[in-house]
Amino acid sequence: MWHPLTTGLITMQKRICFSRTEGSAVTLQCSYSTANSFADLYWYRKYPNKAMQYILYKGARSNSGYSNTARFAQERFSSIAEQEFTSLTISTLALSDSAIYYCALRTTSLQSA
Repeated sequence: MWHPLTTGLITMQKRICFSRTEGSAVTLQCSYSTANSFADLYWYRKYPNKAMQYILYKGARSNSGYSNTARFAQERFSSIAEQEFTSLTISTLALSDSAIYYCALRTTSLQSA
């Protein structure tokens, strides 16, 4: 199950609940809208009764050269950040991937001195 975390201008997504077999892959998508050229798209997941767990971020638009992935996610999690959507792909699913997934948008405003 996943849905976006509203931090910025995320277009509301429907909650989607699905199941996949262990070892298969899945891709989650999230659309967003912002006039800002500097956008960072984040993915998190949440297990019941646990804190939110950071997975990765990917820069979009003018920030497209930037990214960071949590150590646990480096081998099986990847992301694409486009002009109006982001996706998270999890390869070789494990039982431990059962969680609620969130996407989030952060924009940066540059101010001249």
